[in-house]
Amino acid sequence: MMKICTRGRKYSVDDMTTPSDEPPPADEPLPVRRMKRLFDILLALSLLLSLAPLLLLIVSVMLLEQCCARASRGPILYRENRMSHGRPFTILKFRIIRQTVIDAARVDAGGTLNSIKELEHVEDNLTGYGRVLKKYYLDELPQLVNILAGHMSFVGPRPWPVEDYQRQVKRDIITRSLVPSGLTGLVQSFKGSRSDLDSLDQTYIEAYRTRSPLGLLWFDFTIMLRSVRVLWQAKGL
Repeated sequence: MMKICTRGRKYSVDDMTTPSDEPPPADEPLPVRRMKRLFDILLALSLLLSLAPLLLLIVSVMLLEQCCARASRGPILYRENRMSHGRPFTILKFRIIRQTVIDAARVDAGGTLNSIKELEHVEDNLTGYGRVLKKYYLDELPQLVNILAGHMSFVGPRPWPVEDYQRQVKRDIITRSLVPSGLTGLVQSFKGSRSDLDSLDQTYIEAYRTRSPLGLLWFDFTIMLRSVRVLWQAKGL
């Protein structure tokens, strides 16, 4: 029987799909939900195959702009260290910020750049194609590879930068270590509403902990549908 180890505790495959007489301690990562993981793999593969022409078009436009505009030149992908399910991983995005801006920010930060999220809010920092990719969330498409690799899920709390995560752990805030992070989630799907955003991650964690496999899949599906509506309105996620 396959075993999965999280922080020294072993879980069997059966633990992933049926309630246990001894649930994991409140401060330990919850076991991977097998049906949710299978859904992630199948959907990520399907999207990567169906979106291959779009991905190729995006890369082609990026390379074309880099040939014409020196300020846009740099790597196609931007890599950043994030946390998911209590473990670090490298998240992938299309680079939408001018490389000179990233390099200058890295120097100002003393060599290590925790996150470029704030840089994305300044339009002058963006490349020409970056303005379009950011508006419609297309810069996040490479994260389908992260989902396929098991680093994250389609639905869950957003993966936080390592330093921000460590600061939360020091304050005994461990909610973001309990379940796999997601490409989208309740916080993103309620963007622009008056909902209590601070409690939405905890709501999802409780659903992950208590819902049946099919119940959790349906919950994820409704979140993804709501996220599509947010994207359609060009609000980002």
